[in-house]
Amino acid sequence: MSLNRVYDALAIYHSRSNRERAEEIYSTGALADSVVFEASDRAGGAACGIWLEEEASPIDLFRAFSSLTPKNQPLVFQSGRPFGPAAAGQMFCLRESGGRYASLYRTAFRAAASINHTSPASALEGEAVRYVREAAARVVAHDPERILTSAGYMSATHTASEALELLAHSWPDFSAGKLTGAEMLRSRPGLWEGLMCDWPIASLAEMCAAHLIGQRLVGRGGRVMEVGAGVGATTRLLKPFLHSDFLRADLMPAAKVAKYCAAPGEIVQWNFDEPPPVQSAECFDTIYITSALHCAADPLQSLRYLHSMLRPGGTLVLAEGNPQTTEDGHPWALDMFFGTLPGWYLNGGLRPRVQWLSLMAAAGFCRLGFAAHRAGINDLGGLVWAERSAL
Repeated sequence: MSLNRVYDALAIYHSRSNRERAEEIYSTGALADSVVFEASDRAGGAACGIWLEEEASPIDLFRAFSSLTPKNQPLVFQSGRPFGPAAAGQMFCLRESGGRYASLYRTAFRAAASINHTSPASALEGEAVRYVREAAARVVAHDPERILTSAGYMSATHTASEALELLAHSWPDFSAGKLTGAEMLRSRPGLWEGLMCDWPIASLAEMCAAHLIGQRLVGRGGRVMEVGAGVGATTRLLKPFLHSDFLRADLMPAAKVAKYCAAPGEIVQWNFDEPPPVQSAECFDTIYITSALHCAADPLQSLRYLHSMLRPGGTLVLAEGNPQTTEDGHPWALDMFFGTLPGWYLNGGLRPRVQWLSLMAAAGFCRLGFAAHRAGINDLGGLVWAERSAL
């Protein structure tokens, strides 16, 4: 595959004046051996969802697409649900100004600076403490001024800032081994649910829900499963589209999952590091996972398990953050907070989008695609999706 062909096709598609030419190329199948676009321009801006044929490399797609700056329309949510007509049949890139994230990064910088000013309690510090120290050092090494200069500053109070302030406050006890990450969370009732259901992590749930609805991956009669159900940030947005055969899976007991979010269907306790039950083979048309699969001990093996659970032609949708949000390596602002938890520090935290694309291809998936959540110059992650071959 010629990488130049990919660049040319994307450039044509993202030029509104050349929309007719782009549509002509797609309708004639001239790009059938490289990139096929599965979204239209009828909303007045370029849609960002694209599929990659099996013959092409997901890394080539990533490099070609991420170098462009498509003018995608942001999704609008009202009362926790996307507007149906705006989402129908399209895939989006969620865009916002950088001011809110600049505010969060400044909070992270202050917390990281206070952590860096403390000396190690001992040479035998645990893995969690070492991870947080290293994450804090990465934040301090990337001054927030570049983000602030490019985005301006938006003073905002949200759960993510509260979590970073809690880490800075709890650091003396945490670094001395007197407090675990889980205990720190429990000291603030409602903090975990708030983190999952508030910006910026909730944006991943919103993107995932909009994609599932817009691509008719839910509510069309197929069987749907959520893995890593947690507090139900995505499922809350999908309730009108879910049916009695909907299945949720999580490490938590079913009663706790149901308490966080009531929804149709059943709940099972399952760890995606372990083989799925035999009866789950080729059972599902759609599986979605929001902010969870980065905790997999072996993500490739977990993806293979998920692949086996999909029916031929079924779709897997992942919503994941990005470990570095700028080209010069600014780390995700919340990395050091989540680094207090074993699912994070033991498995390395977030993975870059190109790695997810490569892992999905290696696990046997085809028709790969992605959509990004951008806040100013920051790429905060987004969606990655793929299909199990229908053959």
